[in-house]
Amino acid sequence: MRKIFAGIMVFFLLISATPGPAYAQAASSGSSSQTAAETQAPARNKKSDKVSTQDTAIYSRAACVMDAKTGQVLYYKNPEKRRYPASITKIMTALLMIENMNLKDKITFTDDCWNDIDRWSDMNVAMETGESLSVRQALYCILLVSANEVCNQAAIQIAGSADKFADMMNEKAKSLGCTRTHFVTTNGLHNKKHYTTAGDMALISRAAILNDTFRKITGTTYYKVKTDRRPEGFELYHKHRMIAATSYHDDRCIGGKTGYTPQANNTLVTYMESGGTTLVCVVLDNNNGHIYSDTKTLCDYVFKTYPREAIDKLAESPEGKQMNEAAFGADPSPAQDQTSSAASASEEKTSQGDKTSISLIQTPGSSSSASAGQDKGKAAMENIRSGLKEFTQSPSAFFSSLKDRAISAFIKHIPYSFAILLLVFLVLSLIIIWLRGVIHRSVHRRRYRKMRKKRSKKNQK
Repeated sequence: MRKIFAGIMVFFLLISATPGPAYAQAASSGSSSQTAAETQAPARNKKSDKVSTQDTAIYSRAACVMDAKTGQVLYYKNPEKRRYPASITKIMTALLMIENMNLKDKITFTDDCWNDIDRWSDMNVAMETGESLSVRQALYCILLVSANEVCNQAAIQIAGSADKFADMMNEKAKSLGCTRTHFVTTNGLHNKKHYTTAGDMALISRAAILNDTFRKITGTTYYKVKTDRRPEGFELYHKHRMIAATSYHDDRCIGGKTGYTPQANNTLVTYMESGGTTLVCVVLDNNNGHIYSDTKTLCDYVFKTYPREAIDKLAESPEGKQMNEAAFGADPSPAQDQTSSAASASEEKTSQGDKTSISLIQTPGSSSSASAGQDKGKAAMENIRSGLKEFTQSPSAFFSSLKDRAISAFIKHIPYSFAILLLVFLVLSLIIIWLRGVIHRSVHRRRYRKMRKKRSKKNQK
């Protein structure tokens, strides 16, 4: 019997030794996926940076601030350099959904929605095959919690496949004036050929916020979704920290979209409104935790520098046209483009006379495993910091959120949870069997010693 239990234990221990993926919660009230801890060094503009002004500086490698009403660019930093957008791609996906679907239409999910998606580590709302959402519900899932599988299924319903939907995304981008954008995925999960620029993303984001339906959804901080499979519903909390109730909250923020992949670093689109002006702020490629502080810095600068009347005059002036041309000028050569922090680091180490080593997209295969390990380490440390910060701000909310996540993960992943419970049960059983054996042997030895003493006494007599 002991050998059987030992064999079972070895089997389960081998299974549990493999690293288990972290489930991406649909209704987490926590913050955006991965945001590094803020560095303390002051932001500075490099000589190689193309900026509209030296009056302010940010840490992020590319940015663009645009007036939503006129389309006038009010600030830029490297606006023409190609970058990976990550999940801010979903702004385009949502816009096409609104334009091509009825909000009351139903989206029924198939296995194809999970193509190229890791349901444990990539953000999702755990949609099951045969489960349905209305288009309105799907939009909330996409824009509030960045549900990747919902993007895929909506794309399939609109265009027949995700690839054909990507073609629609590219056509839409061109119609908006984008010249350096190419979409491959519906959700922004990493692909070497999936890129945009800060300037192009500002054009896309502007078109989205001018849509009343998009504006309403992106400005919603909480939404509850009920489906035919989950009548009790699940909760969605906006992941953008400037509209959510966090330390970064800003009353001027009326919506936005977060993004993160290890290759793109943090990306962020934010809509700010003050004094009759609505700003579209796009910040790309930030890896030092200042994605939100950079956004605040830029919006504070623009609101202070450009009152509503000044923006309208600038939009009609030669200076305004020159500023837009500078932001959306001629398509740069591949050697001048940067689409990842790896390319940025390479450019910093390369002399200006040697531009051949800087490619459009640089992903060295020899260091991919090391980079992946570093990314996972950074992500783990950020999760710890984020959790500690949330705990210090509101312990009760932290434990409540922790409890909800644990219960949700257990219910939605019964087989996995059952395996863990079975493993715990077997471990406890083995410990009990071991303790029983120890106690039994101890008692037996005591009896044997007493017996020997009695015999020795009899022999002495």
